[in-house]
Amino acid sequence: MLIHMDRASLRSAEDESRLRAIADHIAALELLCRTLESRLMSRDWHGLEEAIADSRRITHGLQNAMEDAVASRDELFDSQVFSRLRRVYAVRDEQMDRLSRYRDSVGERLRTISKWKGYARSIGAKDARPRATVGLDRLR
Repeated sequence: MLIHMDRASLRSAEDESRLRAIADHIAALELLCRTLESRLMSRDWHGLEEAIADSRRITHGLQNAMEDAVASRDELFDSQVFSRLRRVYAVRDEQMDRLSRYRDSVGERLRTISKWKGYARSIGAKDARPRATVGLDRLR
């Protein structure tokens, strides 16, 4: 049996669906913050790359949902959305900052290894080939 709705009720159901889509996207972004943190702490670089790609996809979906629901949103809803998004942004910004610092640290270690290898060659060690993981074994 079909439920008949008047236009106002139908509009409300459509509005509710659009607003729910926005809330679902934000919840997915919040969950991805936890996933990114887990992958970052475990140094699961492949998983981190996938989570970042998922984050871009969900962010794009959120933008689309926000545009679709522009007529359904009110100021209170927008303020709640932006509050949650500010928290997500703060967490993601801190995560990306830590990832950037880690990348810089690894780069510095690799430059140091290269300098020592060059120094070893300059004093006559023709086959100065340190193990590829020198100094990096302790990171595992």
